[in-house]
Amino acid sequence: MMEEPAAKELAPGRVTRLARQKKDPYRVSLYLDGAFAFGMHQDLILEFEIVKGIELDVETQRRIIRRDEVHRARSRAIGLLAYRARSSAELRRRLLRYDYAEESVDEAIEKIREAGLIDDAAFARDYAHARFANKGYGPARVRSELIARGVPRSAIDQAIDEAFSDHEAIAEAALAFAQKRQPSLQREADPLKRRKKLFDALRRRGFPTDVIGKVIAETLSDD
Repeated sequence: MMEEPAAKELAPGRVTRLARQKKDPYRVSLYLDGAFAFGMHQDLILEFEIVKGIELDVETQRRIIRRDEVHRARSRAIGLLAYRARSSAELRRRLLRYDYAEESVDEAIEKIREAGLIDDAAFARDYAHARFANKGYGPARVRSELIARGVPRSAIDQAIDEAFSDHEAIAEAALAFAQKRQPSLQREADPLKRRKKLFDALRRRGFPTDVIGKVIAETLSDD
C-alpha cells in the first residue's frame, strides 16, 4: 500500500489522475503533476469536488488527508466491532494504538455512535447478563470489569441493577461455585483456613458478603 505523505512534504499541484486502488475499491489514489500524492476514500472526491485539472493548495490537501483519516479510523472501528462488542472507551483506546490523531478517532467514534453501532448502556447490559449467565460472576466482579472497559458509571449502575435483580439467582450461582470448590477445599485440614479460602474465592468472583456468609455456612456446615 502506498504511504501517505507527511504534512511537510505537501506542495501545491494540479490533479492529473484519480485511480481506484486494487486492494480497496473504496479508496482512490490521487496524483498531482503526474506523481502520486496520497490515497483517500472515494467519498472525498465528491466532498471536495475533485476533478482532473483542478489545482489543490497545501491547506486543501491537509483537509482531505485529515478527513480521510476519519474514514480510515471509522472503517477500522467497524472491523473491530464486527469481531466483538466494545464500549466506546475500549474502541477509542484501541484506535489510538494505530496512531490516528485523537480528533480523528473522536470524530469517527461519534459517527459510529450516530449510526447506532455503539451504545455504552446496551453494551453494559449485555455484558453484565452474559458474565452472570455464562461465568457465574457476582455483581462486584462485573462492575469492576465494566469500569476497566471505560463504561460510564450511570450505565454500569443500571446494568448491574438489571442483571442482578434476582437475589435468589445470585445465591444459587455462589452456592454452585462453592460446591465445585469443595473437593479442593477438603484437602485443607484446618477448618478456619477452609473457610478463609472459600471466602476469598467467592469475593474474587464478586459476590456480596451476606451471600458469601450463607454459602459458607451451607457448604462447610460440618466445620
